[in-house]
Amino acid sequence: MVNVRDPSWDSFHAWLDRTMATKQISNKTVADHVASQGSADWPTVTASTVSKWRHGRHHPQLRMLPHIATAVMADPADLAIMLNVLRASHSGDHQVELSLRVQQLQAELSEVYAELSEATARQIVTSRQTGLVALTDRVLNSAGWALRIQATYAGAQGRELHLANRLTFTNDATPHTTHANVRRVFGPELRRLNASLADPPSKPRRRSAEPWREPSLMSAGRSLESWINLDPVESSASFSMPVYAVPTIPKREGPPPRFSSVIVLATTVRSWAPVFARHLADQLGYGYTSSLDLASAIYDKTTDDVSSEQHAEAAYNLIRNPPDRHVSCHYEAPHARASRTTEALRGASLRDTLVIWLSEDDRLLKLAVPTVSAGVGIDQEIRLLQSLRSSIDEEIQRLPSMKHSVDLVISERSAELSASDPASVRDERAQYTLTKVAEVRRALVLEGWVEPALSKS
Repeated sequence: MVNVRDPSWDSFHAWLDRTMATKQISNKTVADHVASQGSADWPTVTASTVSKWRHGRHHPQLRMLPHIATAVMADPADLAIMLNVLRASHSGDHQVELSLRVQQLQAELSEVYAELSEATARQIVTSRQTGLVALTDRVLNSAGWALRIQATYAGAQGRELHLANRLTFTNDATPHTTHANVRRVFGPELRRLNASLADPPSKPRRRSAEPWREPSLMSAGRSLESWINLDPVESSASFSMPVYAVPTIPKREGPPPRFSSVIVLATTVRSWAPVFARHLADQLGYGYTSSLDLASAIYDKTTDDVSSEQHAEAAYNLIRNPPDRHVSCHYEAPHARASRTTEALRGASLRDTLVIWLSEDDRLLKLAVPTVSAGVGIDQEIRLLQSLRSSIDEEIQRLPSMKHSVDLVISERSAELSASDPASVRDERAQYTLTKVAEVRRALVLEGWVEPALSKS
């Protein structure tokens, strides 16, 4: 892409310098005002920053412009006109013009998001092909360290999904290997794989009577046989590298469905929304992305390190501007307190977008609470999630776009087993999720939103 000088920004730099000089407003005054309006992810704004804006060496983020205008006692609409976002109007009423311009910008931004999603997907594929090799090489060249890579499957026999790879680290020189120690040594490699903290170890599924011959196992720095008697709690630290619910690019050619994009929304990760959305994307031949993956790519962080505000900002933009030929996914918890989903839905124009709402029952919400916020009352967190579920449901029902709701439940027995036998419950939920996707596909055919051929697996 060739960088082209934007005359609108040239006008902005000259206008800001002239306005501040005429009104005798200092760089520090503008910097302090703009900085005070920011959120947690707001870039640092100093007097030096404002000086660069005035002299064309840098320009501010678009979201800062209204605050810059008020800082220099100017009308934000005048600034928008000067930047060619609005045309001058004798009536002073810019509502219609602004709405039309926003629609144009949304169409352009949708293309940008689609490109970002595809670029993210390609980057992840490349990282996976080389990342494990790089990690294994680092382990083999690091004294005392050993690594086991074990595939995590879920689902019915013959229809299993390869959800993730479990990366288990040990160090012969350290009796208690911690996640912090592993990150200190192998941090860059783990970030490259977007590896997050793994759930507590559970009994793995065996496809062979001899675990060390298990084809889904790999080892570096230690024989596979020696892993069998290793106490996973006392002697190792595990990370999970996602394999299935990761961004993909569109594959389908030919006439598309009636909708140009799909958004899958849920309250918590217990909905299995990422797996649902990825499986539906595969059925439609669409690409897959999520608010968390986009935030991870935008802010160059692992999904574990993305802040609540960054996740909410990515979700807001994703809902407002869903990328074409993609199934996009967003769930609230564990970042529910920073949610901007109802705000995004309230003003969204999604006429060519299918919105799928995964409505979780109270048992699923309760299961998510321990992973949402430590140190906060459980009842308080459950009420928060229930309230958020109701608010999102109400906003979705008001949407003029195509929409479909899916009720998700979990039996009392499965809820009780989620702690003692997570592998069995994981199998059950994977099978349940694929069944729900199949039901949605059939409903889309009946509605005439997709061709019958797309209803086949």
